[in-house]
Amino acid sequence: MQALRSQVPLLSDRSPAAARIRRCCCSAGILKTMKIDCYLSEHCGSYHQLHENIGRALRELGMTADVRFRTVSYDEALTLGIKGSPTIRIDGRDIVEDGVPGIL
Repeated sequence: MQALRSQVPLLSDRSPAAARIRRCCCSAGILKTMKIDCYLSEHCGSYHQLHENIGRALRELGMTADVRFRTVSYDEALTLGIKGSPTIRIDGRDIVEDGVPGIL
């Protein structure tokens, strides 16, 4: 499993992902550094676009996050409950809550 880590300062303020990010990182009015985990299948070509989109979203929202990119095998996806590639989890919560575990 390959793990890439980057610190990125956030997505279009009107996007559903940005709304999810705001909900996940605000608790009782206190902002904290959020953790964004991105899981990609071994053959997924989304890494560069995903990295760019997350960075843009963080910048536009004026936020920072601990962003990690992990390449996972089919068996690892099943074990981790990953429902597609890419799968994005913010502070441990999948931003897409439906789907069946496993990467096709």
